[in-house]
Amino acid sequence: RLPWTLKDLIVGKKDLQPTKMGDQQELVALNGDEEQLLEDFKGLLFVTVDEKSGLVTIGAEMEEPLVSAQMANRAVALLQDYIIRYKTSQVNENLKFIQGQYQEKKAEFEHAQKALFEYRDAYRNLVAERMDTRYQELQDAYNLSMSVYQGLAQQLEQAKIAVKKETPVFSVIEPVKVPTEKSKPKRSMILVVSAFLGGFIGLGWIFGGLILGKVRKEWREE
Repeated sequence: RLPWTLKDLIVGKKDLQPTKMGDQQELVALNGDEEQLLEDFKGLLFVTVDEKSGLVTIGAEMEEPLVSAQMANRAVALLQDYIIRYKTSQVNENLKFIQGQYQEKKAEFEHAQKALFEYRDAYRNLVAERMDTRYQELQDAYNLSMSVYQGLAQQLEQAKIAVKKETPVFSVIEPVKVPTEKSKPKRSMILVVSAFLGGFIGLGWIFGGLILGKVRKEWREE
């Protein structure tokens, strides 16, 4: 539930009010505090892409190591889910359409089958039943619905295969782990900067003392 769990802890639990605009999808309205918090969370995550290799690196920086790992792991899952939905959106829409048609034609086929069987059972002893007009109509309807139903069944299987084919497969080279060392501030950089500042201040103190002493000496002489 990160980062929303952290948001609840910081600003309290507030129900986001969806705003409906005609037939559009529901929109979520954020207040100023929530927008600022969202921007803050964006700054805690970073994603880099190597265009040559296609390698995507995801990281998170927070004060707590465990929270950083949880946020990075959640970001990986969300990114994978988004890519899958993006890559398979067209084939999934086609699958949903075929499934709807399949269910509809299946019901029509079962209805035509039931009507034919009931009529045939009712007039089983009729000598010239195949010459009966009603029977022929039922038989034709049954054959047509069965043909369409079988065709859609094949299309449905092909659509399912297409979805699996278009679904990308991810390989995690380096799984998310809880960091054991701080990434910021870097100790080596702190040491270098501290040594530089210490030397600069020390030299400034020495030369400043010499100059101040010289000035005092000249002032006394004058």
